[in-house]
Amino acid sequence: GAKEAVQTRIATSRDHDRWVRLNVVDALGRSGPAAKPAVPALSHALRDSQHQVRLYAASALERLGPDAEAAVPALIKALKDVNSKVRGNAAWALGRIGKAASSAVPELIKMLPDPDRWPRGCAARALGSVGRAAVSAEAVLIKSAQGDADPWVRANAMWSLGRIGANPRATVPVLVKGLADRESSPRAKAAQALASFGAEAKEAVPALIKNLGDPDGMVCGVSALPLAGIGPDAGP
Repeated sequence: GAKEAVQTRIATSRDHDRWVRLNVVDALGRSGPAAKPAVPALSHALRDSQHQVRLYAASALERLGPDAEAAVPALIKALKDVNSKVRGNAAWALGRIGKAASSAVPELIKMLPDPDRWPRGCAARALGSVGRAAVSAEAVLIKSAQGDADPWVRANAMWSLGRIGANPRATVPVLVKGLADRESSPRAKAAQALASFGAEAKEAVPALIKNLGDPDGMVCGVSALPLAGIGPDAGP
């Protein structure tokens, strides 16, 4: 059965052959919730000498989501991996774990200036997935939302500002500017984030109404959401 297969893979996860380790970690990542007993083995694999194994281990933990809570300390250490894809996958896994990964917030904040877009974007998204416990990240997320060169990173930063949602006075003006971003993905995420603030997003009304006619259908659709939340103040 699935449980027996997982136990067999755990037993071979430290094999001397890197290809065996790689295939075992990959298989554990595809085992679904049954792989929860493998969290210690996957945490150990985050320190493997081969970056492919570390990458697959982070991905496997990401797939487990909250069931991988015990791996948080190992994932935090993996945020400093020399390989940028491993750093990003570790951040993404922490985001999937969610609130239980709040101890990772300081290290996730340090990743936002990463030279590689993948870890930057994953860290930006993970901070929002942690939620209110990541309120200390608002200032750096605002910086990313306004100034990151990559639209995917800007979009993730805006989404996270909405998920954290602790300081509308500081974040709503940033999101209003995001509604005019040159790329459609950040515009859509800015609108989605503004929906978190209800009537406190009143100043966004003119820009949201304008974006109801955006050439990108996704932007049009999500721009209606915060207008509904703002209520009567969203009228002409």
